[in-house]
Amino acid sequence: MCGPASLVTTTDVFPDCREEQSNRLHLRLHPEVHMPERICDFKGSLTIADYRERNAVRSFTCRSRMIGRLELLISRMLSNAVLLIAVGAPLYKCSPQSIPVATQQVQLSAFSTATPISTGLGHGNNLTVTAGADIGLVGLRPIRSIMEIRGTYPIASGNVDKQKSFVAGPVIEYTVGRFRPYGDFLIGKGAINYLRGGYIFGTEKYISSSTVVYSPGVGLDYSITHHFALKADLQYQHWDVPVVASGRINPIVVSLGGKYMFDFNPHHNRSR
Repeated sequence: MCGPASLVTTTDVFPDCREEQSNRLHLRLHPEVHMPERICDFKGSLTIADYRERNAVRSFTCRSRMIGRLELLISRMLSNAVLLIAVGAPLYKCSPQSIPVATQQVQLSAFSTATPISTGLGHGNNLTVTAGADIGLVGLRPIRSIMEIRGTYPIASGNVDKQKSFVAGPVIEYTVGRFRPYGDFLIGKGAINYLRGGYIFGTEKYISSSTVVYSPGVGLDYSITHHFALKADLQYQHWDVPVVASGRINPIVVSLGGKYMFDFNPHHNRSR
């Protein structure tokens, strides 16, 4: 088929369209046979610009589906963590009398910190409050496995952007006397509000954006008493944003505060 140089035919763009039509005819004749779907629902010819636009739309759709699945996974992970927190204490109270007095199989703790953040966008800085909870899943020492959830909310946001996030994930802790150094890898959802009426990048002005947040980090807890500890924490985060050429920023999150460890072991309480 001949035509203008600026046009390409359907079969030029997708050479397997004829095979797709044959597959669809076969599917109508044999509905019990599953055939793989192909995106080939148009007829006629496409310009190069149309072809590129369709590819961009498909790429965006695939990325949206991936983020949606990731958000569903995060939601399930948070639900499981909340369930563990809810049932951990009653299960432990029902544990056998033969458990050693100083051993607690499941430990729940809560923490709160002041968190200055270098947002990674221009000279943006936030002062935020972070609150979270940990539940120890393995009581073996000196190494413990923990599931953590935490949220960060800004109380002073500077003049560039305001960031808030909610993340969860595993923590590995090592006990050395009163010191408990740890490493973690948290993942969740983050939102940015761009201040001063929006952030201009190229020809667009952005008011807000949201993304999946990846947050690896390290920290140290120092036990003062059986229940209270001081906490220092550092996270190096990854946010995808539309307002920089690289498409991402890396906020540095420093947290200083305190931690409270609950004790659901009645034998330990009576022995004190």
